[in-house]
Formats: sequence, C-alpha cells, structure tokens
Amino acid sequence: MNLDLPPMQGLRALEALARHLNFSRAAEELNQTPGAISHQIKALEEALGVRLFERSKRAVALTPVGRRYAGEIRAALQKVSEATRELRGARGRILSIDVLPSFASRWLLPRLAGFMALHPDVELRVTASQALVLPNTGGAELAIRYGRPPWAGVQAESLADEWLFPVAAPRLAGRGAAARKRLPEGVPLLRDAHEPWPQWLKAAGEEPAGHGFGARYDESALLLQAAEAGQGVALARGLLAADALARGQLRRIGSVAVPSRNAYYLVHAAEAPLSVAAQAFAGWLREALREAGPTA
Repeated sequence: MNLDLPPMQGLRALEALARHLNFSRAAEELNQTPGAISHQIKALEEALGVRLFERSKRAVALTPVGRRYAGEIRAALQKVSEATRELRGARGRILSIDVLPSFASRWLLPRLAGFMALHPDVELRVTASQALVLPNTGGAELAIRYGRPPWAGVQAESLADEWLFPVAAPRLAGRGAAARKRLPEGVPLLRDAHEPWPQWLKAAGEEPAGHGFGARYDESALLLQAAEAGQGVALARGLLAADALARGQLRRIGSVAVPSRNAYYLVHAAEAPLSVAAQAFAGWLREALREAGPTA
C-alpha cells in the first residue's frame, strides 16, 4: 500500500494548534517548545504546498483550507486512538490513572480494593504525580486533580468539594477537642502550600498574631503525617483526614470549618472517548465519594 502521508509530528502539531490557536498552549499540551511547534507546522505546510495558518505578531488563525484539513486530521487521529484502545482492550483491559500523591495515599489507595473486587478483569496502573500528563502526551487516561479549572486541553468533571478544619494528635488536642472554642495555646500551626490559615482563623474569630507557626510542607499528606506525629495543629482537608480521624490518630479541634477554594476533579483528554475500563472507574469513584459524604 503506497500511502501519501505527511510527517506525523506535523499532524499532531496541526491538530493541537488548530484547537488552541496559540503556540504556547499547543506546545504545553504536546510537551514541546513553541519553537518546535512552529517548525513542525512550517515543515507540514512545505510538504503539503499550502498555507494552513495565517500568522501575525499577536495572533494565529486557520486559513480556510487549514480549517478543512485540520477537521479531517482530527477525525483520522480519533479513529487511530479508538482502534488502539480497542486493541489494548483485547489484550486485557488496562487502565492507567494518575493521582496527586496526597489523595492517593490518604484516600484512594485504601479504597481501591473495592474497585478491583467489582472489576477483576481491569489491569489498573496507578502513578502519583503533581504534573498533569494525559494520553495525548504519553500519560494516563484519567487523572484526579485538586484545584480550579480550566486546564488547557482537558475536560474536568467536578467530583467533590473540600472543607478545612484543624486537627492534631490526641495528646495535643486534648479531651473534648471537638467542643473547644479556641485552638490550644502554645501549639504551633503547621502549614502547607495550598490551604492558608488566615481564612479559618478569621472564621473562628482568632487572631493570627496569637499563634506561632511550625514547619511548612509542600504536600498535604506530609502535613497530616506531621500532625499525627505530634508536631502541631494542621489545617486539614476533610477527605484526606477522614481515615485518621476514624482510627483516632487525629482529633478534630472545634466545630468551625471553612470551604476550600479548590475541589477535586476527574480529568481526561479533551475530545477523546473514555475506554470501558475508564468509564467503570469513573462511575465507581463518583459513588465512593458520594458515600463518603460532606467533609465539613
């Protein structure tokens, strides 16, 4: 079969740039540099003998022929993607998911046996990372993220909100911790990079100046581990602290909880249909979070 095919890299660059109309966003999605995307588009235009994009200092736009060609290429790449997923499914349903380390260790992993019991035919591959890497850049089919969309090139489905409240090891929280009106005196407040204390202190009627601050952690699971070790009071996310509270490793202090500005999202590549395994996992995850209930 004598196929007349242009460079594949150029086709992927065309499809991404046609959606974003921005070299930087297309480059970010494909994990390349804007210069590389520009070079691939130029090589593709030279191979085809047509101009696909009009460029100016401030904008990039598809030409009429570029718009038609990009639509055809998007449909063709989608068919290749679907055929590949069907082939992988025939080998045994493989599902790769990427999860934030804190959510993986504190909530998801203790519950994954429930999913595997329902779907023993799914080969689950779990990675934990902060970076968002999806199939079109060689990563996982699904990701669970905590933040605020939009994120370029992906679809994000809201899974659960979070509420924040202080927790500490039992020896620091003391008896009757849930009935406390104020935080224990002389106990440092542990911090992380995502959930600042001032919002909760204001809601509880306490002054930040009246408290000393302890170590700062860049990962919420480490923050809770430090609290369990008795290093101070942590401002916890309800979902992440739920198991430690149930086991008595942590105690909640007071009844004041404030809503987080962030939420949990199920993320997957835009315009890409989910595999059967991914749909099963998404359904199980929604139900598991629904059963967990509010975190306030």
